Amino acid sequence: MTLFNSIAEASRRMLRLLPFCRRFLAEDSRGTAAVEFGLLLPFMVVLLAGIADIGRSIWHHHSLQKGAQDAARYLSRVDVPLTAAQRTAAKNLMLRGDFDGSTPLHYGYWSNSVTTNLDSQTGLVTPFDNTAGTFRGPATINIITVRASVAAPAGEFPLLSLFNGGTVEYSARHQIRNIGE
Repeated sequence: MTLFNSIAEASRRMLRLLPFCRRFLAEDSRGTAAVEFGLLLPFMVVLLAGIADIGRSIWHHHSLQKGAQDAARYLSRVDVPLTAAQRTAAKNLMLRGDFDGSTPLHYGYWSNSVTTNLDSQTGLVTPFDNTAGTFRGPATINIITVRASVAAPAGEFPLLSLFNGGTVEYSARHQIRNIGE
């Protein structure tokens, strides 16, 4: 008999001597499912809340990415140089889903925290030298690049903020050739 078995056997003998411990040594397993459920419930709740948090986070990122794509596609159809009204319409399209800005923002916290490159021509329109004929079209093709980034406020995604150090940030970028009207 090993040392472990002898210690286990000695502890069983001691517990048998105590009258109130006899029922714990019996083979009765009533209530074990409730105890196991009670032990696992906090982990299951955190897991489900984490899945919901990650799902919402992916949804918010997808909305920003889709908005950047829509804005870039709109700007690819207008003539360069872009006017301030066209850039404003593209920004409204990205953040609100319409051109005139009458629709509310996709998410309320986007009002203060979204940064885009739609405020000026710099970094938005890049000429591409097409003299070698790489692409069908003119000798100079304008590339439209729409960038956006947003930081979610503290508490928007509680579990992600807990594991990510407090902030959740998204960025989106879409690039497309300008084909004009």
